Amino acid sequence: MKRSSIQIVFLLPAALLALSACQKVLETVQEGDGTEICLSVSTEASPDTKTAIVNSDADIQDDDIIIYAYFHSTNTIYLGDGTVRLKYDGVNSLWYFDDGSGNPLHYYWPIVGSYYTAPDPDVPATLDFIGYWPATMPGYITYFGKSGSGVQITCSNLPGTVSPQEFLYVCMPNKSSTDQTGAAGGKLPLVLNHPFAKVNFQVVRSRIGLTLSSVVVSGFKNSGSFLSTANPQWSSLSGSQSFSMTSISHTYTGGYSFPEAIGGPFLAIPQSGTLTFTINASWPGWSPASLEIVKNVDFTWEPGRSYTYSLDLDTINFNVTVESWGTNTDYPLNY
Repeated sequence: MKRSSIQIVFLLPAALLALSACQKVLETVQEGDGTEICLSVSTEASPDTKTAIVNSDADIQDDDIIIYAYFHSTNTIYLGDGTVRLKYDGVNSLWYFDDGSGNPLHYYWPIVGSYYTAPDPDVPATLDFIGYWPATMPGYITYFGKSGSGVQITCSNLPGTVSPQEFLYVCMPNKSSTDQTGAAGGKLPLVLNHPFAKVNFQVVRSRIGLTLSSVVVSGFKNSGSFLSTANPQWSSLSGSQSFSMTSISHTYTGGYSFPEAIGGPFLAIPQSGTLTFTINASWPGWSPASLEIVKNVDFTWEPGRSYTYSLDLDTINFNVTVESWGTNTDYPLNY
């Protein structure tokens, strides 16, 4: 009787490629002693090389960005007590503030020596900018708010479905008009970050005549709380979810012409633990011909990273690789 086994091989994460979107800017207008808040929008990588998530800036333009600003020293709101949207003007290639009804708005940095300045009227105030995209939150986001100089996000029952709506956040504390005027072109870069990880599955090689019926991955949590600290992290994890590839039913002709996608992209809450892979396959040379192979795999998912799990069904090895999110252009998470 022939037996099959799965060997787990871990590959070190590849260097993640920073993805920089085209810069879209607001027009800069002077009014009195105040400088208009002028923002550019990007999906640039954070300094630790963790890539941004959306594949291009075009993914962002499908909806509005909600923006808030608070006085850094007093934590009182300065901008966004109503609905303040940052919208993209495709004709003029710029971002502008909108009241949610198509009416452009103008906002200005706090003026030194006026009641806009806090707490010292002789020193320009600094602002904490927070925000999120899209303006209509996905159903799995149940809370978004300020926490210290960062943001807190609560996720409940993140669906284990292919290509769910993404959720990006903005957190830029302690900014002043000098940060804007000192930047190239006089715009304050508004960086969108992603609190989740992305997971894909593919077959890289197969035995001739092998039929892969299903792959189910379980053993991870799908609810929790995120805090955008210097080291963004998730806590209070709960619930359970699985990624199911149950409609594969594909017989391979063999060869090395893969990889071939079998599932994804999925969103996942970053966490560590042990995944359980349940693989159902059949091959004429096996006895019995159909086998259910169950293996446990230790894993660590981090915010803003893309994980591609690759099955080698020729030697029945199971390889894990990590790629830059931006390289997965065939499977954008937004449509």
